[in-house]
Formats: sequence, C-alpha cells, structure tokens
Amino acid sequence: MKHNQRLVRAASTVLAGVLIAMNGCGDPRPDPGRAERLGRQYYREGRYMDAIAMFDTVREFNREAPEPALYLGRCYLALSEEQFRQDNLIGAIRYCDRAILAFTMAHEAFPGFYQAIEAKAEALKRKGQHESALALAAWAAQACGPRAKFLILQAREYADRGEADEAVAILRKAAEVEPNNAAPHAELGRMYARYGKRSEAIQALQRAYELNPDAPGVEATLAALQSQR
Repeated sequence: MKHNQRLVRAASTVLAGVLIAMNGCGDPRPDPGRAERLGRQYYREGRYMDAIAMFDTVREFNREAPEPALYLGRCYLALSEEQFRQDNLIGAIRYCDRAILAFTMAHEAFPGFYQAIEAKAEALKRKGQHESALALAAWAAQACGPRAKFLILQAREYADRGEADEAVAILRKAAEVEPNNAAPHAELGRMYARYGKRSEAIQALQRAYELNPDAPGVEATLAALQSQR
C-alpha cells in the first residue's frame, strides 16, 4: 500500500513538472515579446545593464532579429558615454567596441537598416576611426542604392572632415534622387548656410519648406537667413 502511495506521489510530481514546463511557468525568463518591451523600457529609464539582459534574452530566441541588436548597441554606446564622463577611457573603448559589434549584427541581419548604420558610424567616430566611418557611409550609399538618407549620412561624414565641396555635391545628388523629399533639400540648405552661401541656402530651404512646412528646423533657419542683410 505504502509502495503504491509513493508511486502515485512520484507520478504526480512528474506530471506537475510536465504541466509547468508546458505552461512555461518553470522558466523565469520572459517571453521574447515581453523581454523586448522590458528592454526598451529599461533603455528609456537609463537601466542599460538590465536592458542588455532583456535584449540578450530576445536574441536567444532569434539571432537574426535586427531590432534587439540595434538596442544592444545603443545600450553599450550609452555605457561608453558614461565611462568617458568618468574618465575611464579603457572602459569607454571596451563598451564602444561592443556597440560597434552590435550595430554590425543589426545591419548585417537587415541590410539597409539605416538606424544601425548611422549609429555604427557615430560609434566609429567616437573611437577616432573617422576613415572607417566615412568608408561605412560610402558603402551604405552604394550598397543600399541611391537613397537620400544614406547620401545625407555620407555627406555629413565629408563635412566633418572639412571637405565642403564633396559634401555639397553629395547632397545635391540626394536632392536629385528624391526631389520631392524635404530632407535632402533641408540638409543642403543647412550645409550652404554653414559655409556662408546665403542665397543658395535660402533657395534650398525654401524648397524644403514647400515640400514639408513642418520639417525640423527649416522654418527657423530660413527666417534667420532671410532676416540677414
């Protein structure tokens, strides 16, 4: 009798374990959807290590998902900034390297992932690798097709190097590629203004305003230029 009772208890224990496993109650990790939501929340709150743990959980389920890799990179880049502010150069570079790796995984999983490419270029520049940032922007502009946002990124890299003529030429190409997109016209106008070409800047910004009156900064910059004598 006692032997039978032990068998019943053992069977009940096994069955309970199976039911727990089937319901997912035995796994303390959240499901990937909830983990990603928590990761984004923690990122917004500045809880970067907690966010990293969540995005790592998501990537355990799907290594090819680009968004979690992008947020991993953003978390590591934010940690790198914290280390820079604390004068911990070694720690800053280490986190910056991790950010670059994560951004690389993101745009390799989804070629043409602009946010990942832009963020990787920024991380490279923070490490002082300006040539690599420029090469990445040039690669994106070529590999992803003549799209305005990639050309704008490339132009900004040239402008940061002080190569104004090259930057302007690329922005003019961006405006030709997408003539009805306010962004390249606005960027071109700001670039002209940066180099003191007032009339050209006004013309480009007016076109941007015609296409999108709500384009960020366009109306204010245009008004400031027009008020100059």
